[in-house]
Amino acid sequence: MACFERNPRRNGVVGVNKQLYPYLPFDDAETVESYVRRLSLFHTGRDGPSLLKDLAIDKRAFLSGAEDAISALADASGVAADVLMRGTFVHKARHRQFRGEL
Repeated sequence: MACFERNPRRNGVVGVNKQLYPYLPFDDAETVESYVRRLSLFHTGRDGPSLLKDLAIDKRAFLSGAEDAISALADASGVAADVLMRGTFVHKARHRQFRGEL
């Protein structure tokens, strides 16, 4: 299970924030898939798909570059969604796109 930041009292209840802690920055030279593997090893010692499962992110949606999956990862990692999208392979009906290239 991933390490989440302890959240101070919120409305009188001590809860858990869904952002991974400590923060691990995204390297602009890597793909988002690489980042998930690195993030997972850092926080759990396990593989990337295990972290996606812990975060309730659909693996197929993530691998296809679905915006909701990338947004969920952004929320958990603390990295802006637009930054992660730049490192994402986006699968379209007839092609794949990566960093503006087909």
